[in-house]
Amino acid sequence: MTILDHPSRVTSGSATRRGVRAVAADAVAVQGRVAAVADGVGDTEQAALAARGAVDVAVHVAAAGRGPLAAVLAAAAAVRQSTEAGDAVLVVAAGRADGGWDVAWVGDAVALLHDGRVVRPVTHEHTVAAQLRAQGVRVAPQWDNVVTTSLRTVRPDEVGTASCPPGTLVLLTDGVHRTLEPGEIADAITGSPDPQRAAERLVEAALAAGAQDNVTAAVLAG
Repeated sequence: MTILDHPSRVTSGSATRRGVRAVAADAVAVQGRVAAVADGVGDTEQAALAARGAVDVAVHVAAAGRGPLAAVLAAAAAVRQSTEAGDAVLVVAAGRADGGWDVAWVGDAVALLHDGRVVRPVTHEHTVAAQLRAQGVRVAPQWDNVVTTSLRTVRPDEVGTASCPPGTLVLLTDGVHRTLEPGEIADAITGSPDPQRAAERLVEAALAAGAQDNVTAAVLAG
């Protein structure tokens, strides 16, 4: 989906691919300066249902002005109430009047800010690996795939929140941010004519680099 606020200027874009997985269990939704990216937990239709439902609810709530935290909590409630959906991780962003961004998340979907030269993390991953590394413990890479929060399990006080200044905001699932280096992510953005093409280049680059998961990106112009 691409949203235009002026016929000649693309202000946001998104792209998602199934990649090598059996099921497309990532989901993305964009509405103006609001975006949500979700990654279903597992390679199943139930995981895909959770992710798709989560981004729809989250964008609806955030676009109504209630903010990313309320959006994540609403998505979590919707997933828990479903008897058919599995589980998912989620990151939600909303633009502020000053041009900056507010973000909320659970799990290992991330937000990065591009300042015109480099990308810097806005969020930190809710994973066993990230938790142990913060304590100075060396961790095997497989622990990066074990999340400590998800939409079905998170408590309200565990939802991550952050704010950042103006810039181009990038939301990614782990199929992209664990496959591409920060410099490669920055290059995809600076080398693209608009956010839609940047999102497409990010998922294409992740697949070309051998991503073993679904790959999804949303790019919101600052």
